[in-house]
Amino acid sequence: MGDEKEVKDGAGALKGAYKRARVSADEREEMPAGAWINTIEEAPVFHPTAAEWADPIAYIRAIQGAAAAAGIFRIVPPLLPAVPGPLVLAQRDPAWRYGVRQQFVACSTWQSFDDAHAQMWESHKPYSLKQHEKMADAYARKVFGSTAPMPSRMAEAEYWRQRLQHRPAPSSATAQSPVVYGNDLDGSAFSQRADDALAAGPWNLGVLLCLSERCAAARGMALAAPRRSSP
Repeated sequence: MGDEKEVKDGAGALKGAYKRARVSADEREEMPAGAWINTIEEAPVFHPTAAEWADPIAYIRAIQGAAAAAGIFRIVPPLLPAVPGPLVLAQRDPAWRYGVRQQFVACSTWQSFDDAHAQMWESHKPYSLKQHEKMADAYARKVFGSTAPMPSRMAEAEYWRQRLQHRPAPSSATAQSPVVYGNDLDGSAFSQRADDALAAGPWNLGVLLCLSERCAAARGMALAAPRRSSP
């Protein structure tokens, strides 16, 4: 009970901080170009202990107050993988390819799901990790002049610069810069061995979400839905 109260107290403090940090639209208009970005605090980051993370669903419920205030948060598990998940998938199958999604950057008022500026397009070209990395590096060299790691604020400022540049949204989506998503990939980087304790534990969302009594949303779904009823 003591650990849960401490987590909830921390979430409440973060929620209050985010309320105080909000900047109104009028205040942004009076600031120098791009300066308002620096008034936004980083999303809350939680570092649970192994004991706290033994029950991921209970931990997430305990900190959900901070997520409601900030809109997003990040959890860093107590045990980090030695090898990134995509590399594990690529090593298992050298021929592994995946599709990407494209969404154009623009400031426009959402009207409907049929609005061309609100849609995502599935790319017809499958990518390998190397091909996707090459494409990302080419874009970084073009926009930032380097492929070296950079502060996240630089990428964020460029994103908003492009959004404001296309406000109102141009009539043709081809005039905008697309964001190419390589996320929402099917598969798991956990070991496929039946005797692997880590893969069989609650840190593996594929196992966790099979426990339907813990997830009301997944329990009410008639059909399997990737990234909804499974990771």
